[in-house]
Amino acid sequence: NNTNIASDSLSSKPSNNRRMSNNGCSSIRYSSSSSGGYNLYIVFLVLPDALLNAIASGYSISQIVYDGKVIPSYYTYIYSWFVLFYFTSNFTLNAVVAYNIHSFVKQSYKRIRVKPPSILKSYGAVTCVYIFASLAATWCIIQRPWGLMTFVDPVMGIVEFGSPPPDGIFSPATCLIIILTYMAVPTFYVLYVRWSIWRYRLLPKSGRTRVLSLYFM
Repeated sequence: NNTNIASDSLSSKPSNNRRMSNNGCSSIRYSSSSSGGYNLYIVFLVLPDALLNAIASGYSISQIVYDGKVIPSYYTYIYSWFVLFYFTSNFTLNAVVAYNIHSFVKQSYKRIRVKPPSILKSYGAVTCVYIFASLAATWCIIQRPWGLMTFVDPVMGIVEFGSPPPDGIFSPATCLIIILTYMAVPTFYVLYVRWSIWRYRLLPKSGRTRVLSLYFM
């Protein structure tokens, strides 16, 4: 499947020697390698989608169950939190994956064989991304003067940008800019990686890197 193909294209072939390539660049070969780190990134990229779909399904079912009645306000808070967590974690983790692939292809361009990220390193990166996304989502929905969103009517699902009154710190425009920054920074970084790969021709369009080339190009 695509997951295995993509992981394959990032794996290093076993070898026990270190040698110099014809152009003088060091070609490092390792005795073993594993694509488990990349597979782990793929799993945790899918997880927020699954969680959001589950929450959305629960929210839709609750509207049917509570038809004509008052829907508990915490439903809106939970759903909003997961939506924000989903977008922030998804965009940020894609940037982390782009960073790893960019590092890999730059080393390959220099004829240097490198190991894929270890399972432990991947878990650490995913944990940091999820913690960041959780804090960002919480900052958005928390109803404090320094929060970023105001739940005008949680029962009806009416939410506005801007810190809750009367002592709110952030204006609606400021809050919108902050929230968009969550998505804009990783998006621009992924675009930069795409440009770099295209500009310096770091990914061949054939062979084991074909899938990655199609993904970025």
